[in-house]
Amino acid sequence: MITVFFSVPLSLEVGSNVTSAVVHSAVTLSCVAMSYPRATVSWSRASAPWPPGDALIKSDPLSHVRVLSTLTLGALRRQDNGTYYCAANNRQEMLMAQQDVVVLGEFSFCSLLLPRRGGLWSQILLLIS
Repeated sequence: MITVFFSVPLSLEVGSNVTSAVVHSAVTLSCVAMSYPRATVSWSRASAPWPPGDALIKSDPLSHVRVLSTLTLGALRRQDNGTYYCAANNRQEMLMAQQDVVVLGEFSFCSLLLPRRGGLWSQILLLIS
């Protein structure tokens, strides 16, 4: 009996380099690691760890060489702006990829009526952040 061992070099792919979302909404970052032996994936934040319960991390094997990991941040706050790291590690190597989260302010609309010549009025809709 002959036993053959093989390995697949580790590679890492992120869903998006920059993700933006409005404050109080949710955002999901994704990372796919491919290697054999299959990698484990972890998440971290550049500036500071997130408070417990503010993030949901899931890892799902897609095949014997691929794993999908997601980080969901719910009810975004301005403090959630920053760089997040996805790290994949197997027994042979480790890779990291970064994704930036940009939290946008709440938007509201304001309507203005402006006088025009001849007694006509123009309505302007403003987007306020």
